[in-house]
Amino acid sequence: MSVGAVAHRDVLRSMELFGTQVAPLVREELARREAREDQGPTDAEPQGARELTASSADSSISASDSAI
Repeated sequence: MSVGAVAHRDVLRSMELFGTQVAPLVREELARREAREDQGPTDAEPQGARELTASSADSSISASDSAI
């Protein structure tokens, strides 16, 4: 994570959001994909049909936090 001329409090807030918002979503998605790989592709849902979207992460982060 590049910090350059970013204020220390903003870097800390960014790290906090990464740990509390982003990392859990990534872990959940990786576990979901691993479980689906173990089962193999199904006819109802072609492989790669569902992807993690930024909007799912954005819904829990306020506008003031996204400006960091």
